[in-house]
Amino acid sequence: RSYVEMLRLEDSLRTNEFYGHAALCAIEVLLELNDQQDLAKVQRSILDDVPASESGKSSNKTKHKQKSAKPRSEVVALEGAVKSLESSDFLEDAIKFLVPMLQVKTQNIAAYILGFEIYKRKDLPLLALKCLKGSCRLDENNPLVHVQKIHFSLLLEKYSSREDRVAVVSEVLT
Repeated sequence: RSYVEMLRLEDSLRTNEFYGHAALCAIEVLLELNDQQDLAKVQRSILDDVPASESGKSSNKTKHKQKSAKPRSEVVALEGAVKSLESSDFLEDAIKFLVPMLQVKTQNIAAYILGFEIYKRKDLPLLALKCLKGSCRLDENNPLVHVQKIHFSLLLEKYSSREDRVAVVSEVLT
């Protein structure tokens, strides 16, 4: 009974409008970092230069002084930023935000559009197709959906030879 209530709570949290906006923003940032690896390196070097007292890695005395100087939420946010930039696979991190939104069949077309972009970059055509179909279901006349249809047809041309199709099908089945 408690487990079922927890699952319902989790579903209601993930369908919340604010969770959707925050997840979509995180996905966009992670896609941008993936596309511009140099930008991620610069951000890492900036965060590496942050003093230990600001990054939350200081002693208890410093933390006590810090509580009066800076809200804890800023420190936690800074630690989260450092941790997310330490990851080398930004697309995997983006998928962690995307999957819960797709599982609850969101009515937000941006989730499907960003999902298509993630799966296209990871070279997963069937998952990209799933997101494309979801965005078509919501708004087939959206110009971004039309662009994604073209990108998907170009992605399929990459798998035009029979050997590649067999490889894709066997990859899906395993």
